[in-house]
Amino acid sequence: MDPLLALGLTLYEARVYIALANRSGMSAAQVATAARIPRQRVYDVLESLEDKSLVVRHDLRPARFDAIDPQRGITRLIDTGRQLAVDVVAQLRPAWLAARAGQSGPGRPAVPGGRVVLAESGQWCQAAQHSVLATACPPFEGIGDASWIERVDQLTAAGGTVRCIYHSDILQDPALLASARDFAQAGEVSRVTRDVPTRMILTDGSRALLPVLHSRQSPAATPMLLIDDPKVITGLEESFESLWAHAAPLYEEAGARPRPRR
Repeated sequence: MDPLLALGLTLYEARVYIALANRSGMSAAQVATAARIPRQRVYDVLESLEDKSLVVRHDLRPARFDAIDPQRGITRLIDTGRQLAVDVVAQLRPAWLAARAGQSGPGRPAVPGGRVVLAESGQWCQAAQHSVLATACPPFEGIGDASWIERVDQLTAAGGTVRCIYHSDILQDPALLASARDFAQAGEVSRVTRDVPTRMILTDGSRALLPVLHSRQSPAATPMLLIDDPKVITGLEESFESLWAHAAPLYEEAGARPRPRR
């Protein structure tokens, strides 16, 4: 089931798809029982899987459902993720109010030849060698991850740099602020603004991780897309720097000071 979650399905969607893959032509009630999900949720889950072209409905009484052949359905899901990456990157600049200097418009970066592949957010820990630029917004995934904090400590102790721009929602949560202070103690330099529309982790000016699901209500384990096209990376760096220039130091806004570094 974990690979299906990594591809962007919810837990209930993954359970329903697996149940239908193992038994053909079930009714909604049978699906709910086989997938171990609440019966009141089964119809919206089935509808969501139909929208993703992973399930087909047969017009019988009662309606019956079948899983699409995984060879076609999962491949289509991955292709959809790749296209979503292109769309998200193309919209990031205007969303971040970051226009290129000397240009009349914000530009629309594309992904003509670079990779766009599914990844996990924690992969930045292995990839980063010199620098990390990150943005963080609800649900603030990774902010309490001890291994992430340790990696920031290693990078900055070796002379690297780590900068993060947090969405201002973090100011309303003392526990999140405490976790952010742990990152500051490890050497991260942080700012805050309400203009952060999505998460991003950019390492060494060469690789970017962006969420598959562009939603503040996404689950904490949101799948990420790895992009390494040079033109896109340049655009993301410029967008980050523009946002950084207009953001405020996190601890001035929080009315507190970060703990001194060890």
